[in-house]
Amino acid sequence: ADPRSVERIPSLQADSILIDLDSIPSAADALPKVCEQHPAISVIVATAKSHDSAALDALRNGARGHVSKDRDGQAQIVAALGAVHDGESFLGPTMARVILDEMNYQNHLVRRAQE
Repeated sequence: ADPRSVERIPSLQADSILIDLDSIPSAADALPKVCEQHPAISVIVATAKSHDSAALDALRNGARGHVSKDRDGQAQIVAALGAVHDGESFLGPTMARVILDEMNYQNHLVRRAQE
């Protein structure tokens, strides 16, 4: 995939876009700028691994959803596009677990620091 395709996102005039972070690794670096400058575009990212740090960074930087490129990937893409079109976000079950685990770990560190 052409890494310059991320630069063309604003010209697409799309409400939602799906970016494959495995095919366009530079998209993760460009995502904060795209989300900041074009808040009307809902970005969904796809990765082969739900625990991918690039996917977590993309969500931290404004992506509205994540889908896994696994056996349920096609259904997740359809669900994610519908969700962001309706103003919601979308996380597949594996990514939701990853985020909850990270939140629980962060809370654990805070509690330990307060002891």
